[in-house]
Amino acid sequence: MQVLTTEAIYAARSDHAADPVALAAEVAVRNPRYVLLVGGDSVDYHDYLGLGSQSLLPTFYRAQDAIVRFAPTDTAYSDRDWDGNPDLAIGRIPARTKTELALALESIVNRAGAPVQRCLAVAGRSDGSVSFATHSRTLMSYLRQNQIRDHALVDEMGVSAARGKVAARLSGGADWISYLGHSSPNRWGFDNVLDTQQVAAISRTGAPALVAQWGCWNNYFVAPNQDTMAHALMLRSHRLAAAVIGSSSLAEDSSHMALGTRFFDLLEDGRLGDQTGAPITTIGDALRAAKRDLWQHSPEHRSAIDSVLLFGDPAQPLR
Repeated sequence: MQVLTTEAIYAARSDHAADPVALAAEVAVRNPRYVLLVGGDSVDYHDYLGLGSQSLLPTFYRAQDAIVRFAPTDTAYSDRDWDGNPDLAIGRIPARTKTELALALESIVNRAGAPVQRCLAVAGRSDGSVSFATHSRTLMSYLRQNQIRDHALVDEMGVSAARGKVAARLSGGADWISYLGHSSPNRWGFDNVLDTQQVAAISRTGAPALVAQWGCWNNYFVAPNQDTMAHALMLRSHRLAAAVIGSSSLAEDSSHMALGTRFFDLLEDGRLGDQTGAPITTIGDALRAAKRDLWQHSPEHRSAIDSVLLFGDPAQPLR
């Protein structure tokens, strides 16, 4: 394992200027199997708003569509040849303080030694022709038969009952929690299936969970004055999650399903479809492999490659 500081890389590559391109160049030269970025970021990296904003480890920004022109993405750090197809497994701990970093590291260590057996699929209220409940069940269908599967689907049980079940499972009743539906940086669902204030009131027993958020903006980690769902789940003293997958931008349900079905297929047995060879065993390798397959076979959904990010250790065991 190699630990590199931004100061040393900036001194060698960018004349001490904070520059993500310099960091990416160093990563490309070293070509590690896993890359863990440690430190948060902010769009207000000069603190013009006077909020104490800090850019501890800068990210890249990419145009996602005609609406979102500057979406934060760490995927470029994993793209050694700059072709848009990620080559390395990457994650970030978006900690703003040493205390947040210590909490995240403790969660990662505790989760690594615990098996993933209990899974919860959560879905917000469906919208028009899109059935989030159906899509959520589809993702969960890829899991192994011996895993305990449960559902908290607003279409089937209402908001209040779904919210109660999510809170119960976050408190220690589930190892994997997957949300699918509309969302914003600080909530799941327009009718608040779960939000950052509710998360703050939950205490967990046992190893922290692994959480996947297939919605919009939940991992938008560069707002200088707002905690996202990812921050609330991962960086607070109740240590609800050891890893959080989510989007840093707007997202189409079809693109999330295209990536999510690939990821959950790998979660099942470490292989995509009928592929042979050594199985994938870590969360970072699984997300990288899912993105690479998406890049090759479903180019119309490539926006998900940049927007869907892993917060946590990419070497975290899947099972």
